[in-house]
Amino acid sequence: MLKRLSCLMTVYRGQFMKTRSFRPEHIYSIEHVPFNSFDEVVVTCLDQQLSEEFIDFVQCLTTKLRVPLTISGRISSKATARSLFQLGADRVILNSCIWEDPEIIRELSSIYGKQAIVASIDIVKGEEGRLCSYNWSEKVPYDKLLPDRFDEIKGDIGEVLIQDVDRDGRVIGYDKTVLTTVMREIGDSIPIHIGSCALTSWDQYVEVLSLTNIDAVAISNIHHMSRDSLRALREKCRIASIDVRKP
Repeated sequence: MLKRLSCLMTVYRGQFMKTRSFRPEHIYSIEHVPFNSFDEVVVTCLDQQLSEEFIDFVQCLTTKLRVPLTISGRISSKATARSLFQLGADRVILNSCIWEDPEIIRELSSIYGKQAIVASIDIVKGEEGRLCSYNWSEKVPYDKLLPDRFDEIKGDIGEVLIQDVDRDGRVIGYDKTVLTTVMREIGDSIPIHIGSCALTSWDQYVEVLSLTNIDAVAISNIHHMSRDSLRALREKCRIASIDVRKP
């Protein structure tokens, strides 16, 4: 299977934002982002609930897209997920409900197919440096990396999006130990999509994409979101014998 390069956008109050640890810092313009040069666009919602501003942003974005769209939106019910699919999502990202109500995963998978379901694992280092997932509702880490019932819903998940909360927005390079530990815990039965993890160079992108169960890597830095940059990264991948899609 060909590997994908995605465009990851964090949206707050209807604006594309630069973030640090997924807290908005300042606004980016989307006017010069070559969305259709990517293989996929991923939009994550930082609002506490699915807001009209976010919906307006997505509606505007879909008029420009010819590539698949994946959306998060504080999904806690089938109705919320349905509203995002109706907005134009090809896939939806679920986070809190994999902890609080995993039955929603099963129900959505049965309706839309597991290929449309992405589970997000957002990592932080908890006490004594132990890796945990982050609880966005309570703004604290969970006491573990994966929910107790994760193995039960694996068959209903098409992909897992891994993000490193501690490194989001920091130009310091990714933590290989963190990613490989999380991937080992998830297992090799589900494709992995690497989200915001502070990848800073094409060499790092190539290193991550070379891992066998990595299906996609996101570009979240606006300075890497250009046609020339994407051409350079794809060429770097081909030189390293990594099969990536052709836009």
